[in-house]
This record gives sequence, C-alpha cells and structure tokens, in this order.
Amino acid sequence: MARNGVTLGTSKAKGKRYWQLRWFDPTTGKRRSENIGRVGKVSKRAAETLRSRKQVDLENKPGLRAGNATPTIEQWCDTLIAEKESEAKSPATIKLYKLVKRLLVGYFGNRGC
Repeated sequence: MARNGVTLGTSKAKGKRYWQLRWFDPTTGKRRSENIGRVGKVSKRAAETLRSRKQVDLENKPGLRAGNATPTIEQWCDTLIAEKESEAKSPATIKLYKLVKRLLVGYFGNRGC
C-alpha cells in the first residue's frame, strides 16, 4: 500500500461488505482505516469520490502533513478567516471571526493547536 495515498478497498463485518478507505497517518506513521458505507448501498463511483476527498483533506491540512509543526492558534484562525473571506461571507461575520480569534489568542496564548 502506498504510504502517501488513500486507497479504496472492501472489508467484511457481520456478513456484509463495506467500502473502506485506508491510509497511513503522516503524523504517527500508523495505518488508519474508515468504513464509508455498504457495498450495496454506496456505488463504487461515490466511494471513489469519498476516497479522493479524503486524499485532498490529507494533502491540504497542515496539521496532518508529516514534518510540519502544529499551527499556532493565530495561524489556524488566520487560515480560517481567509477561507471564509474567499467564500464571500458578510463583513459583519468576518468581524466576528476576528473578534473570536482575538479572544482565543488572549485566553489560550499563541500556542500550537
């Protein structure tokens, strides 16, 4: 199994077959798996779509990539706020996000998440 990717397979439990995603956790190096639905209820195409989404999640989240330090609270909030601004949220909502960021950093300090 490739150490840098998410694979799609099947598993059997209680006499039923399930689609299963398998990957190696980049932070710990341990193999992880997740059942995503029964074979008869979830099509292979839908299962493959879920596999590709999981792959993108692992590639895009900095805390899940190997070799990266955990982001600080301020960095994490800045990333979230930038994402919400790109989704064209209202200025009042963005202002509230920035307020929450200030309160979180004030209470917890600017340490890793």
